[in-house]
Amino acid sequence: MNRLIEISLELRQKYLAKADVQIGEWKLTQEDEAHKTFITPPDGWPGKNEEQRRVAAEKVFADDPALSGHKKELLNLRQKLITIDAEIQALDAERRALEWSIRNDLISRLSQAGVARDDQHEPADAVSDHQLDQATFMPGDEEPPF
Repeated sequence: MNRLIEISLELRQKYLAKADVQIGEWKLTQEDEAHKTFITPPDGWPGKNEEQRRVAAEKVFADDPALSGHKKELLNLRQKLITIDAEIQALDAERRALEWSIRNDLISRLSQAGVARDDQHEPADAVSDHQLDQATFMPGDEEPPF
């Protein structure tokens, strides 16, 4: 049970880290757009047609040191985001495995306690609190709280 609590705390940290990375990514994108607007000539890019103007803009953007630096930072942030997402998925998988393990243990204890499931009359989840307390009480435990 303690590991489930640890996982929830780790997930909290991962989600906060993910949010920080996403905010950083958004800020860099905004700075890129503002910088592109700043370095665009007032009369627009030179060229006879749209294709030539687009190529002229791309050349200037590719050679701009600020935009090149932002591009590298964005790539780093995206790599961090992928890593964080993978870590979140791993923690979720571990959490699900622990939950299934707990369910299997509960089923085993219910079976040992003689709590039968009547599929024709009650759903599988229709076990009273008293039956659950009785089933989870094992010899050597403290007295059950009932």
